[in-house]
Amino acid sequence: MILSRLLCIFYHSLGGLVFARRMHDQHYLTMYDPFQQKYGNVMVALLYMAGICGDIFWSASVLAALGIYIFLFIYSTYLLCIPCANAFVGLAHIYIYCMCVYVSLSVCMCVCLYIYIYIYIQSESINPTRFVT
Repeated sequence: MILSRLLCIFYHSLGGLVFARRMHDQHYLTMYDPFQQKYGNVMVALLYMAGICGDIFWSASVLAALGIYIFLFIYSTYLLCIPCANAFVGLAHIYIYCMCVYVSLSVCMCVCLYIYIYIYIQSESINPTRFVT
């Protein structure tokens, strides 16, 4: 597990060293801009939708797991609740706090994305149609 994390950090650092200067020199705003130049808007839309769907499905699965976890504590019988509480009480509150922080950060991310899109649309210095052929 540690090896996979180290490899991930290495490959991300290598990608930044190789591609950051070139992307900065060509004034790209997103990682999708080179693909948009080469393959067009349809391909970028498909790539973007794949990423968005992955994020949505992952968030939904995490929230569903949290709901099932809380369901065990709220709706289980008293006799079943005692052993579950004894086994999981040390970890339950940590997990619930982490999920609350995750949901809060997700809401903040949506608000920041809305502000970013608003500024992007209103900006005169950014030409959103510069890659449209």
